[in-house]
Amino acid sequence: MPSYFPQTHNNFLSSQKRELQEKIKQRRKEREEHEQKEAREREKKRIQMGQAIAERKRAVQEMEMKKLAEERRREKIEDKIARQKVKEQIERDRQARKEMDARKSNVEVTAAAQIHSTVADTAPPAQKKAYATTRLQ
Repeated sequence: MPSYFPQTHNNFLSSQKRELQEKIKQRRKEREEHEQKEAREREKKRIQMGQAIAERKRAVQEMEMKKLAEERRREKIEDKIARQKVKEQIERDRQARKEMDARKSNVEVTAAAQIHSTVADTAPPAQKKAYATTRLQ
């Protein structure tokens, strides 16, 4: 060390240097703690956002499942109504066929009766023959 610096000045500089180093250390420590705290906060936010997204997905999925269930219920009811209408139409067709068959058979019976009655009325009665002999076998 140069002799023109007194010892006290040297001590003063070294104490200032130590203080500055301590301040640097302290600020570095504070900055690291602050960064760690921010990192923890970011991680918490990331976790919360993940949970919120998962909750939204679950809610959307639940709504879609409810929609599908309602749609199936509605389709089932519509199918039941359609089957009932088909059954009713089949029954109406059967009734119409029965009525048509009944009318047709009535017409045929009436026509046959008329034919028989006109044939019977127009044809002369068969004459009976008188036989004098009989043959035995």
